[in-house]
Amino acid sequence: MSSSGSSEGIYVETLAVFDQSDDPCEPLTTPEVADALDVGRRTVYKRLEKLVGRGDLETKKAGANARVWWRASEGPSECGRASEREPERSEAGPTVDAVLERITDGFYGLDDQFRFTYLNTRAADLLDLDAPAVLGRDIHTELDLTDEFETAIHEAHGTQEPVSLEDYYDPLDAWFENSIYPSETGLSVYFRDVSTRKRRQQELEEYRTIVETVGDGIVAVDGDGHFSMVNDAYAELLGYSPAELIGTHASRVASSDHFLEGEELKAGLNAVGDVAQHEIVLETKDGGTIPVEVRFGLFPSDEDDDRGVVAVVRDITERKRFEEELAALNRLNQVFQDVTGAVIESSSREEVERTITTHLTNSDSYEYAWIGHLDRYGKTIVPHITGPDEARLSNVVLSTETDDPTSHGPVAEAVRTGEVQVTYDSPADPVFDKWRQSREIHHRVGISIPITCEERVYGVLNVYTARENAFDESERRIIGRLGEIAGHAISSINRKRALLEDRVTEVTFRSAGIADAYLDVIGHDSFTISIERSVGLTDGQTLTYYSIAGIAPEVFIDVTEDFYPDSECHVIPGTGSKSRVEVKTSQRAGASQLAKYDSRIVGGTFENGEFRFTVGVPSTTDVREVIDLVEDVYPRTEVVSQTEVVREKPRLNDVFSDLDEQLTERQRTALEVAYYSGYFDWPRAITGEELAERLDVTQGTVSHHIRHGERKLVSAFFDSTG
Repeated sequence: MSSSGSSEGIYVETLAVFDQSDDPCEPLTTPEVADALDVGRRTVYKRLEKLVGRGDLETKKAGANARVWWRASEGPSECGRASEREPERSEAGPTVDAVLERITDGFYGLDDQFRFTYLNTRAADLLDLDAPAVLGRDIHTELDLTDEFETAIHEAHGTQEPVSLEDYYDPLDAWFENSIYPSETGLSVYFRDVSTRKRRQQELEEYRTIVETVGDGIVAVDGDGHFSMVNDAYAELLGYSPAELIGTHASRVASSDHFLEGEELKAGLNAVGDVAQHEIVLETKDGGTIPVEVRFGLFPSDEDDDRGVVAVVRDITERKRFEEELAALNRLNQVFQDVTGAVIESSSREEVERTITTHLTNSDSYEYAWIGHLDRYGKTIVPHITGPDEARLSNVVLSTETDDPTSHGPVAEAVRTGEVQVTYDSPADPVFDKWRQSREIHHRVGISIPITCEERVYGVLNVYTARENAFDESERRIIGRLGEIAGHAISSINRKRALLEDRVTEVTFRSAGIADAYLDVIGHDSFTISIERSVGLTDGQTLTYYSIAGIAPEVFIDVTEDFYPDSECHVIPGTGSKSRVEVKTSQRAGASQLAKYDSRIVGGTFENGEFRFTVGVPSTTDVREVIDLVEDVYPRTEVVSQTEVVREKPRLNDVFSDLDEQLTERQRTALEVAYYSGYFDWPRAITGEELAERLDVTQGTVSHHIRHGERKLVSAFFDSTG
């Protein structure tokens, strides 16, 4: 029942409570009137007193401190006569007791010494007291009052104003709602057990705390699809305040398709406890989007139709990003395996590079790939394998001392540093200046990977993707290996071509630095040193075989070890006037450095105080690079001559024309070292164990390589001669 909105109206509605009773003269207690009006007891008490003052109601004490109220009669009647005199207990007592026993609240009266004067049955039950036994006893001796309740009864008694409070009574493990009404002779206390309501409130508070502190969004949507509750986490996720969303339709933040999808899933839920789940995309207040996972269930309801749902909404942006990255890595691993297999079967550098760029561009992870080569002067990167847009890429200048914008981009930096470079704004790379003039660029992130082998840079692989979070550490590590694979494949192809080429450039050098190193130690020039053969090993080291006359091999070794401190020298046993010495040098030595350029020392002599040696350079290598390397590695060395020569083919060329292709690189190396070290001599100059030590492999491995190599040599001869 609600107020009429005026002061007179509240009195009218209060009197109506009595008028609607079967017997208007029947007394009502304050709690009964308060419950009928759904108004606080203190407020009702004041209204009732006002109505008594106006003559509309009559009242009297019930028991020691309680009070009842009834409608006053306008004329002489039994109600009126009852109000003109104080009824005797024999007349009024039973009526009052009946009223107090009828109310559902507990009620007891206290005198001004806080002694029980009356307890109704409900009060005795709630407080677990024996009503007749406690009458006349102090409430403090019968109940363990809380501090709050103690304060309240003293306040009501002292101020003569009603006091209300909710109080937890530990002995009974119960919450009570107490209304304390004072009079000159004591107190009337109405109370009810509100434990169920309080526990429910506590549960609601706990749920509210959970809802507001949990990291996920939580929402309640009514049967019509409108938000009835959203927690802060959900609102903040979308950039709203809770108030902005409550009452609005859920389609405000979800597309119609996603909303209908949710409705279809909801239709499949049969009972409370059933849960549906789906992934959708929500729209934020600023127009952005967020992928979320939604788990929802039905609200309890007696109605089968239009039931609302409660949903937990989790931001899965990071999970989606991780899934995308994982999928990209899986695709990249597959591309990597495909590329590796295809590269092994490639027979030319162009085929190697075309294979890599084609596989990358055709994958779902990447938009575009191209490869650039160094020009013959090593100053510019020229786009080479670029797919259908070959004319749309700019050359890249390597020098930093220029205003050319390409020299400061990731492509040039990758070649200069030998390290992988990533750019997160690939369209802005100056290499795409020509491209931008005619078409749109769809990629966003790029990576530049130097193509290298044994510190030699062959070019740069550039790969681009539209994925904004591409090329993290894992992806960078995998795709970065493509530069190494391409470099080793190109180097292997070049070395094989160098071995098979008929025409090579032979550059002869004169080294005063090397000559003086020997002359200073030996003291005369009446000796000769010849280079028989230089063999590159697979680990980058080199074995060189020398023929010496005029000095003891030990003297030669002393000088050589001074010149190459980390070298290993061995005298090869033999007969005759000349000694033979094998020298193993590290990757830093000149012979090993030459191997990186597919070149090697093909001969050399020290005679008449002058040391000359010749380097064979294949057509695939820039001769200028080799000259620069030799002059840098060997002190005081200069070029004497540069000649293009045609290699003389052996007499059995027709027999062994395909032998180089049949022998593996390790088999050829093992046979070559074994031959020049005297392993095939009789008696053998070195043992199998010593040969294995030279090659830095096990004896079983070297025996395996030599045995298979010998078989191929013999097979080539007998198969061709029948």
